[in-house]
Amino acid sequence: MDTTQFHTQYAASMAAFLSQLPDPGLRIAVRQQGDPFFRQCALAVWQAGGTPLSPAHTAWYNALYSGSVRPPDVLFWALTAQAGGCTALPAPPFFSRLCTYDRQTGHRTARAFLDTLAAALTLFAQAAGPGTPEAASAIASYLDQWFTQWQRESLPGNPRTPCPFPARLPRSAACAYPRPRPSDPRSLRPDGGAHDRGPVGPAGRAVWTGNR
Repeated sequence: MDTTQFHTQYAASMAAFLSQLPDPGLRIAVRQQGDPFFRQCALAVWQAGGTPLSPAHTAWYNALYSGSVRPPDVLFWALTAQAGGCTALPAPPFFSRLCTYDRQTGHRTARAFLDTLAAALTLFAQAAGPGTPEAASAIASYLDQWFTQWQRESLPGNPRTPCPFPARLPRSAACAYPRPRPSDPRSLRPDGGAHDRGPVGPAGRAVWTGNR
């Protein structure tokens, strides 16, 4: 993936998430802390994948910014030195604040962030190709940790786990999260309805629309 495409996907994902934050203070916090956090995530994902860092990784790292002003570039030797102390995926610095805001207001910002996080981690893992099972395993474990915390908070939002892995990843890296069964209360939306399965035809059968 070239750096332009990499930057465009990341910036679009961040812009979409920021648009879901009604609180100006939250938007400021995410703008200030988001890029440094995701840069640390990228290093951790690349380390988990087991592939040595290359100048290409430096180019992708420098393309990780969501604002209109590109920050100063990091040199390859500086990135490799920084990567030595970044082996684990970091805690999201603003996640607890999102949870508190949702608890007080009924918004769904924390759950929206988990979807943004899943998309970003997948982007990092697949920058150089389809990704590795090792990176996929690290991402799955990390997302499960924060999704479990979100569940404990009993906050509103999509009850399905944020599965980041598309079909083109190696089979052994497929998402380990089970889809909620129809009988599982988690498979119901917060408003009490079942997940939307598209148009329904005669005899209650779902109609295939070709959009899935």
